[in-house]
Amino acid sequence: MVINPLQRLKLIRQYGINPISVKIINTFVDMNKFKPVSFERRKEILLKLHYLFSNGKKAIYPVAIDTFIGEFDHFQNNQQPVILGAISDKPIYFDGSNLIVLQPTRILYRKRIEKNFALFKSLLQDRAYRAFFKQNPHVNIILLISGPVSVGQNDYFRELIFKFKEMLASLPATYKRRVFLALKFGKETCEAMNRCGFS
Repeated sequence: MVINPLQRLKLIRQYGINPISVKIINTFVDMNKFKPVSFERRKEILLKLHYLFSNGKKAIYPVAIDTFIGEFDHFQNNQQPVILGAISDKPIYFDGSNLIVLQPTRILYRKRIEKNFALFKSLLQDRAYRAFFKQNPHVNIILLISGPVSVGQNDYFRELIFKFKEMLASLPATYKRRVFLALKFGKETCEAMNRCGFS
């Protein structure tokens, strides 16, 4: 069983599998289960994210990408939620004014998470989005990866971080300060959230 026609053709042509034996199971989103959430629920989700990344503080200060790389082993072993950016002196708020791209997955090579960086670059080359971005200086772009680093994927994680740094370096100075990589490492709660009664 495969999830798309390209995988099916590869198995048949490259590996000689009998076409009768290769079935496609399409992936889909169950629209009965996944519906748009209310404004109040959205505010609650963003507040939880804010608490998770700030550990209850008013503002979230990202870790500069160069600092993260310099202390990579510490951050990788610690695996506490962190937001990476070009600099660390600009606070971030999960207040609904950001474009959050959710990557709900563990960090592993086959997920090709770095493809999001090409998406960001393309987005920032689009004339209409650039105009919107320029007119709304409070808006940031955040790639939020929800899962932990998978076992045996430390080299890919390091590569992903360096590709994020390369992407930042390729952006104009006015944009690079507004693009972030948020790593949840699979965490759903923190001490501050527990103190405030978040469930």
